[in-house]
Amino acid sequence: MPVASIVPARRSALFGRYCVTPTQLILAAAAFWTLALNRPFFIAAARSQAAGGAAPWLFVAALGVAMVALYALLLGLVGTRRTLKPLLALLTLLGVLAMHYMQAYGVVIDPSMARNALHTEVAEARELLSWRLALDLLLYAALPIALLLPARIVKRPWRQRLRERALLLGGAALVFVLALL
Repeated sequence: MPVASIVPARRSALFGRYCVTPTQLILAAAAFWTLALNRPFFIAAARSQAAGGAAPWLFVAALGVAMVALYALLLGLVGTRRTLKPLLALLTLLGVLAMHYMQAYGVVIDPSMARNALHTEVAEARELLSWRLALDLLLYAALPIALLLPARIVKRPWRQRLRERALLLGGAALVFVLALL
């Protein structure tokens, strides 16, 4: 069933309902995460390159393309029509938290730090809450999730879904390898 023939769903209070394919949602999330949630990483990557010329920006652009492709590849492997929206909302929220603390403390979050955060006492956790965190959560998590919620993921025949997913995975893998080269 073509997307254009689907009758628009009822309108929500804030944003109107719209139809998207899982591939469109995956690519949009990958681009958002790369551009919005990885600013500290890209700033550090640009600073690590020799100053002058276009070389630092080409390096950062290649990293950005590789990151979008990697996110799309990983989401394409695990995201299904039914699980994609909750998965994107959860990963966006976790990504914003990681971005905030990486930016606030100038650290890279690794698995041991994530484990320690899960075992933190409530009194300790209160010290980590700030207005800056609330602002980051509002701008980088609440707004994108509010845009995600009214999305209606289009149902397609299984062959079309399989072909689309294979193109996404193959294209993302190819772009990732080319960007690294």
